[in-house]
This record gives sequence, C-alpha cells and structure tokens, in this order.
Amino acid sequence: VVEPLGVSWDKGRDCMAVVMDPSGRYVYYFPVGEGAPIVQYDVKTKTKKVICWLQDYYLDKYGYWMDNCFGVNISMDGSFLVFNMNGEFRGRGQPFGHPSLVVVDIPENERRE
Repeated sequence: VVEPLGVSWDKGRDCMAVVMDPSGRYVYYFPVGEGAPIVQYDVKTKTKKVICWLQDYYLDKYGYWMDNCFGVNISMDGSFLVFNMNGEFRGRGQPFGHPSLVVVDIPENERRE
C-alpha cells in the first residue's frame, strides 16, 4: 500500500501533480511549497527522495518564479517527466500568468527496477 500522497515530501503540503512510471515502481509528484521539489516515491521500498529542486535554478538563471503545477506526464520509457507550470518573471509586476513546460530527465540509476 502506498502512503497517501496528500502527506508529501513536506508533511501537510498538498500535491499538485502525481504520475506513476510505466513499470509501476515509482510515483513522481510535485508538493506545493517553496523549492519546487520533484519527489520520487519508491512503491517497493516505501522511500522517497527529491530528484531535483526547480525553483532556485529557474529563478537564478531566468528570473522565473515557479509556483503551481497543473499537470505532469511521464515518457513511455520512464526516462523523463513533463510538468505544466505557472509562474511569474521577477520584476514584471504581474503575478503568474506566465505558464511554462518543464522537462525533467530521470537518470537511469534513479529508476532501477
């Protein structure tokens, strides 16, 4: 039994997007909150870890603040995730309204069966 995904990386935070890999071993999700972590939950071992932290990278490199995730999908071979995000560019004065697609590579050593 997989733990409820409402109890996420940071206890008590909601998950905006959840997807299971094609093998059925891993669940990936995006908990609401600062840092924009992409979390991998291993159904077999009942462990979770962050695959990457998106927010600091995109804010530092592009001035883009990621907030909500409105959808996620995974490739047929389980090698990458695609997230539909909403955010804003720093200093433009418009909260959100700047959607983006983010592709996250899942290294092979992170998705062993």
